[in-house]
Amino acid sequence: MKKIGKYLKYLKCVLTSKFETITGKVIKYAKNEAEMGEQWNNFPIIKVLEEDKILKLHINKGTKINEIYNFVYLKHTKIGIVELIN
Repeated sequence: MKKIGKYLKYLKCVLTSKFETITGKVIKYAKNEAEMGEQWNNFPIIKVLEEDKILKLHINKGTKINEIYNFVYLKHTKIGIVELIN
């Protein structure tokens, strides 16, 4: 039942276009396990430039350490997209 509530929040945000937007610098990557072995590049750890905050997102596009990007993501699931701004 707990997971259903999380997905309902996700669905509500998508239907109402309520996304979070930040500008941040990728400082490292979180280690995660995949079926074919370890993957290092789809969970960037981001230093948010507007605030003193660190955030981990699930991004399906390549990023590089020390590059600054705009991130648009869903608050409850931390799934997002990225745009390079250099």
